[in-house]
Amino acid sequence: AEESNIRASSATLSSSIFAGFFTPTSVVFAQLRTGNATGGACAYVSNGETCPVARRDAAVSIMDNKGGSNGYLLMFGGVTGVGSTYPSPLLSYLKRSKLIPVTPLNDLWFLDLEGLTQECLMHGVCTSVLPWKIIEVPGKRPSPRWGASMSLDSFATLFVTGGATYDSTGGYSELDDLFVFR
Repeated sequence: AEESNIRASSATLSSSIFAGFFTPTSVVFAQLRTGNATGGACAYVSNGETCPVARRDAAVSIMDNKGGSNGYLLMFGGVTGVGSTYPSPLLSYLKRSKLIPVTPLNDLWFLDLEGLTQECLMHGVCTSVLPWKIIEVPGKRPSPRWGASMSLDSFATLFVTGGATYDSTGGYSELDDLFVFR
């Protein structure tokens, strides 16, 4: 999530995940507690992250949310910056600036929502730690991007399409490809 507005000169990223409980007249938002695959604290080390790095504009979808199961939140790509604040990628993209590099991502993660309770959502206080796990993608994967669309069909086939990317030689560009994960 980015805490900024479109005219801000810099953005602040976080790894926060929020869920909303809607009634006909109100909504209660709850910040979800997340951790690594074993429920421990997230670590960001040179040989790999145990949780997703802070980002914005990732493609997100829910999988297997049926009956008594909360399912999983799937997250692909997005864009990150250096440090906790950096020049706003949205403003740079709109201005087509080649002077403000960002880091587009192409990682695929899932957040296990099994520990998410109705009490957590209704009252906005969540105590369970929901674990993140990276999904290793065999073969060719989509190029790094943000703002992509992602959808699941009834057979759990995942579709990722579009988005934008950045490289230091060509600047910003839109993508029009389609990737299918089975």
